[in-house]
Amino acid sequence: MNDLTKNYTYYLKIFYSDVEEECVYKIRSNEVERFKINLETTNDKRDSYPFFVCNTMDGKTAGVNLREVQAVHILWEPSHLPEDTTHFDGIITIKLKGRKDVIKCNSDTPEELSELFNVIQLSPDAMGVFVSFTDEDGEEILINRNELIYIEAPTDLVNEGDKIIEEEKDQC
Repeated sequence: MNDLTKNYTYYLKIFYSDVEEECVYKIRSNEVERFKINLETTNDKRDSYPFFVCNTMDGKTAGVNLREVQAVHILWEPSHLPEDTTHFDGIITIKLKGRKDVIKCNSDTPEELSELFNVIQLSPDAMGVFVSFTDEDGEEILINRNELIYIEAPTDLVNEGDKIIEEEKDQC
């Protein structure tokens, strides 16, 4: 991308077979390039890493199962200055294959949520098929990553988890 397009605002409009409405993610130019590279290298082989994780400009961290993507429309609009990321005060949303409704919850364990977003990008052979975190009631949610279409969470919560993990590493 040239310097003129660095300040563009991009939108990934993603279409899935099991999701009636498309998902739209507002992202920066570097994330578009990373998304396209990940999409081009995704295949049906068990050893590929099909999840794309990014922070959106509207304050979400999104994990997208690229094997479930039917089509993507990459939209853009010029902007004079780079936009700041906004705060998203919503809840965690989990969409699974074959289910009409999404799972919605909160979490009081940001470090587990951060770990989940890191783990879904790794090989299931290395980390297992199931990923998990604890919801706001202290109850564990286990997710079969092969059945996961997408997961969205507040970036502030995921970043808080990253910070907790780093602090724990520093104490060791």
